[in-house]
Amino acid sequence: MKTKLFVDLDDTIINTSQLKEELISLVADRGVDRSTVMQKYEESKDENGIPIIDVFAASFNEFGIAAELLQAGINEIYSDMDEEKLFSERLVWLEDQFPRSEYEYILLTKGEEEIQKKKIARFNLRGYFDEVRIVTGDKVSAIREMIEEGEEFTIVDDKRSELSEVSLGFQGAKLYIVPREGEPRLYEEENNPHRREG
Repeated sequence: MKTKLFVDLDDTIINTSQLKEELISLVADRGVDRSTVMQKYEESKDENGIPIIDVFAASFNEFGIAAELLQAGINEIYSDMDEEKLFSERLVWLEDQFPRSEYEYILLTKGEEEIQKKKIARFNLRGYFDEVRIVTGDKVSAIREMIEEGEEFTIVDDKRSELSEVSLGFQGAKLYIVPREGEPRLYEEENNPHRREG
C-alpha cells in the first residue's frame, strides 16, 4: 500500500502571499487606505479563518466602490495568475523526495472552495495529484477521515500552526515545513511528546 503524501496548496505550491498583495492593492489603488483594506480582509474571514471574497468585496460599498467592480477585478487576478506564482521547484522536490511508486499524492487545501478551484485549475494541478481535497475546517479532521488508525503518512505545509496540530494528533506523521525560500525540511515541534527525529 502506498504512503499518503498530503501537500498544502497556498504558499506551498502557489505563491498566495503575492496574490493577497494584489488583492489588497486592487482596493488600495482605488483610494482606500491600505490599513483599512487589511482590516476589511481580516474581518471577511469566517470562523475557520478563511477569507470570504464576496464579503471582502462587499465591504467597500461604504467607500463608493461597487462590489461587482471589485469582484470582476478579483476574478481577473485569479484567472490571470502567471507561471511565476507556481513554485515549480517545489513540484520537482516532491518528485525527487517521494517516488510516485511509493506515495499517493493528495492535495489538501483549506480555503473557500470556488477560489481554491480557480487556483487549482489555473495550474492544472488536478492532473498532478492522485486526489484533491478542499476543506473549510481543520486539516486534522480531514486527514483523520482519509487514513486508518496508526497509518503512517507525510504532510508538506508552510504553516507551523497546521503542522503543530497534525504533530499532536498523529504519532505516525512525518512532517515537512516549507520555508519562504529554499527546499522544505523536516519539521520538529520542540514541545511535542511524539517528536520524531529525522
